[in-house]
Amino acid sequence: MPDRVALVIGPTGATGGPIAAALARHRGWRVYGMSRIAPSEKTPFTHLAADLTDLASCRRALAGIEPVTHAFFAARAPFREGGVEDVEGNVAMLAATLDAVETPSLEHVHLLEGIKWYGMHLGPYPTPSREDDPRHLPPNFYYDQQDLLSTRAARAHWSWSASRPSYICDFAPSRARNLITVLGAYAAICRELDVRLDFPGSAAAYSVLSELSDATCLAEAIVFLSTHETGRNAAFNVTNGDSIRWCQCGRCWRNGSACPAACRAA
Repeated sequence: MPDRVALVIGPTGATGGPIAAALARHRGWRVYGMSRIAPSEKTPFTHLAADLTDLASCRRALAGIEPVTHAFFAARAPFREGGVEDVEGNVAMLAATLDAVETPSLEHVHLLEGIKWYGMHLGPYPTPSREDDPRHLPPNFYYDQQDLLSTRAARAHWSWSASRPSYICDFAPSRARNLITVLGAYAAICRELDVRLDFPGSAAAYSVLSELSDATCLAEAIVFLSTHETGRNAAFNVTNGDSIRWCQCGRCWRNGSACPAACRAA
């Protein structure tokens, strides 16, 4: 019997996949991944098919395995990029998962969040962000999910943690929602067309200060938070510790202003 049984909810995503891989690298874990659609390639986990919005479906998927000791929630409801994400749908998925996975054997639940916690999708936000920064005006599904998780844990025998990565980077050529993949594809197109590798975004995006999170380092941090006393019942920013700014000229960002088009073309 394994020492610990992990369930990764959303195991094929940008973070769920690296979490499952990190768990598989550690001794004493049996790793399961639960999602609606089975992965098309070899994975480091045993897949369980379930509709994450349906409690009965989740319970059926878990009925044939050992009791879960550690759950890692890395799933998201469908959304359009740039819009406000579905609060009700995301909370419902987490609630159904908790109802299905909560047994006397459950020790810890980890929730993957992100820098939308700090309002990056709404405009400028503090960089680096701090875990105790005030919440912005709702809606924000991360707030509702964490409130649900912490409330449930407070009256249960298990603990919780949450991680807030910044822009997640990974070597994942098949995953479009990945900065490295997008930049590589854009650079290849520019080379093929014999045009300059100019920044394709807005002036504000060109001069803003950003942080990055390596997917493998993030996954290892999540495993640590979920298995150590120092990670219990708290949220943590997990970034590489360095910051980037596309603009390197200096004159444009000393006062926090956007870099003008003339500078970007220089």
